[in-house]
Order: sequence, then C-alpha cells, then structure tokens
Amino acid sequence: MLFRSQNIDTTFRKFSASFDTNLSMTIEATHGTIRSALAERKMHEENVVDKCDKLKKMSLDIQNMILLFGYRDNCPIEKKG
Repeated sequence: MLFRSQNIDTTFRKFSASFDTNLSMTIEATHGTIRSALAERKMHEENVVDKCDKLKKMSLDIQNMILLFGYRDNCPIEKKG
C-alpha cells in the first residue's frame, strides 16, 4: 500500500509541475500577444493621426485655391472685363 501511495504522490507531483510549466508558458504567450497588439494599435493610431493632419492641410489648400481662383458655391464668378 505504501508503494501505491508513493506512485500516486509522484504522479501528482509530475502533473502539478507540468501544469505549472504549461500555465506559465500560456501566461507569457498571452502577455506577448497583448504587447504586440498594443504596439500595433499605437502604430495604427499614429498613422491615422498623420493621415488626418494631411487631409486637413489638403482641405485648407483646396479652400485657398478656390478663393484664389474666385469660385464660390461650385460656380465660377464672372469676371468683368
């Protein structure tokens, strides 16, 4: 009976050690995935902000061109002369 009890204890110790190792690896992999997703999100956010800034500048440039060439309400202003 003592021999059987030792085998059960050994089996549970091995299982526990294996479980702890697998759990640690899973936690580390999850953290790595979270870090990667966060870095990608920040990069995407920076790209969106950059694109918005460029579009705002382009819009302002277009508005200035419209004023420069005398267009209003999608119709050219008739020039006399």
